[in-house]
Amino acid sequence: MRKTRFLKLVAAFGAASLASPALGQHDADAHTSQHAATHISDPYPLETCPVSGEKLGSMGDAIVREYDGREVRLCCKRCIKKFEANPEKYFKQIDKQIIEQQRAFYPLSTCLISGEPLVEDGQDIGVNVVYANRLVRFCCEHCAEEFKENPAPVLAQLDSAIRLQQRKTYPLKTCLVSGKELGAMGDPYEIIVGTRLMRLCCKSCEKKIRATPATFIAKLDSAWKAQGLPATIEKVRDVDHDAHSDHDSHSDHDSHSEHDAHSDHDRDGGG
Repeated sequence: MRKTRFLKLVAAFGAASLASPALGQHDADAHTSQHAATHISDPYPLETCPVSGEKLGSMGDAIVREYDGREVRLCCKRCIKKFEANPEKYFKQIDKQIIEQQRAFYPLSTCLISGEPLVEDGQDIGVNVVYANRLVRFCCEHCAEEFKENPAPVLAQLDSAIRLQQRKTYPLKTCLVSGKELGAMGDPYEIIVGTRLMRLCCKSCEKKIRATPATFIAKLDSAWKAQGLPATIEKVRDVDHDAHSDHDSHSDHDSHSEHDAHSDHDRDGGG
C-alpha cells in the first residue's frame, strides 16, 4: 500500500510538472527546424546507481524510472525498492553529484532573475537548484523560489546563455556520436544536456545521447579539458543580445526592482 500511494503521488506530481526545454533544444534561426522538447526531465547524467554506487550497465541494462518529473537510473530491481523507500535521501545524493558535474560549465556569473553576481569578494555565494536534472544558480533563496513558480522562461534564458558561451569555442569538429564531420550533413544539430551544448551531425544521434548520456558527457568533457573550458558570461544582458537566440522572454527579466535589496536576503551556496 505504501508503495502504491507513493507511485500515485509521483505520477500526479510528474503530470503537473512543466517540461524542461533542455534536451533537444534546437536553435531556429541557426538551423532549418525546431525540435520541441518531449521529455519532462533531462536524462540522468551520472554513471553510477544512486543506491548501490555501482556503475550503470555493470549488472545489465540500467533500469530507467521517473520520479517527481526527474529521470533516475538504477542498476537493478533491488535498488528500486530501496530508492522508493527513501527518495529524499537519494535525490540529495544525486543533486550533490549533478552540481559537481555541471558547475564547471555553468555559463553565467550572475543570477538569471535579478542579474546580481553569484560571486562576491572571490567567494561563491550562489544558491544551487537542481531542476529536472539541470543545475540553475541564483543569487539568493528569493530568486530560487521565484524560479520554481515559473521555470520555463528562466530555463530558456539558460539555454541561450549556454549556446552563446559554448558554440563559438566548441572543442569538437566532429559529431559527438557518429564521429562524422560537423556540417557534412547540413547545419549541426544541437541539444543541451544539463549545462553542456552538444553538437551532432543529425537528429537521430540524439537518441544515442539519451540512451547513455554519461558516456558522451565524459567524451565531451575530455575535449573541453584539452582545449580549456569556456569563459563565463558576466551579465545577463549579454544573453539578451545573443543573435542566435529564438526566445523573446528576456525582456521580462531586464528589471527587477524588488531585488534592489538582495544583500538583505540569506544566501546559501548549497543545493
